[in-house]
Amino acid sequence: MTLSRPVRPSLADCLGPAEHRFFGDGFRRVRQRLHDIRVVRGPHAAEARARASVRYPPDWSAKSTKGTLVPHLSSIDTLLLGAQLAEILLVHAYDLDPGARSRMWLREVRLRAGGRPQEDLDHLAVHGVARPAESVPVVDGLRATVVHTRIGSMDVRSEVQHETGDGYRADSGEARHASAVDALGEPCRCYFVEQFRHRGLEFVDMAVDRAAREIDATVRITPAPGEGHPFSTGLEAAYGPSASMIDAITVTGQLTQVLLYALDGLDRHDSDTLWLRRATLSTRLPLRALDRPFPARARIEDTHRLAMADDTWRACDLSYSFHGISGRFAVAHRLPDRGPRSR
Repeated sequence: MTLSRPVRPSLADCLGPAEHRFFGDGFRRVRQRLHDIRVVRGPHAAEARARASVRYPPDWSAKSTKGTLVPHLSSIDTLLLGAQLAEILLVHAYDLDPGARSRMWLREVRLRAGGRPQEDLDHLAVHGVARPAESVPVVDGLRATVVHTRIGSMDVRSEVQHETGDGYRADSGEARHASAVDALGEPCRCYFVEQFRHRGLEFVDMAVDRAAREIDATVRITPAPGEGHPFSTGLEAAYGPSASMIDAITVTGQLTQVLLYALDGLDRHDSDTLWLRRATLSTRLPLRALDRPFPARARIEDTHRLAMADDTWRACDLSYSFHGISGRFAVAHRLPDRGPRSR
């Protein structure tokens, strides 16, 4: 087989059954909880402090040659908790009603990890701030506001488009919520709390070009039961069911794994956990229909090995496109001791 010709394996051939993989089904079984939320509003900013915990089941990812895999705070965990806090902050800052909440949407999210994976998941400190000075007008009655959030050692920058109502409430105020459920409502009606777990995902087709270090796939996403208007509430509900940034991470994460394992001649069972160091997800529109399959692509733009303590890691920068969402990921994973070939 020549390297210049794309090969067309199935995802299961490359990575194994979805039920044994984090980006396959494992992420659906992880439980994120945002609690002890205190929001304070003042003339120049709305600020929130909270606690979070993330619980991984023992079978979140299965690899036959590994012992117990230690989970870390993932890009999915961080995006979900950041989206929940951003919604809570902006609702409090602009006094948004349920209809306006449902029409809020994420224009861009930037994720940045700390120097090491965040493995303490029981007691995560959460801090978020939204400043009207960092809010820009889109059209009359609409603004895009940046919400900065820190969750443990990870930073999230969320740019949210939202209605303004009567404008930013510059008077001082405070609100407390025992949990995100108290602030946002029934989890089963909120995509960024519960509905994301219940979508279906199928890779209809896939082609890997090893010479170009890129991968193309055709993807079909099935909405969660009952998802959409009028049942769904909260962030992006008015546009659903629509392809989301969570979908973009889970699909691109799997395509990235295929490329990385091909790069070093690895089998997934010999690999370590994929660590996402930085990510950018951007979109121009909130409507990304799920009525038919659509293309997705990932490409390695740069790659190198690096030494950390006594281990060798593979680091990669990738670009991707996914149904109107695009951006870049910087990922790394620890290489096994057997000394895989270098490219």
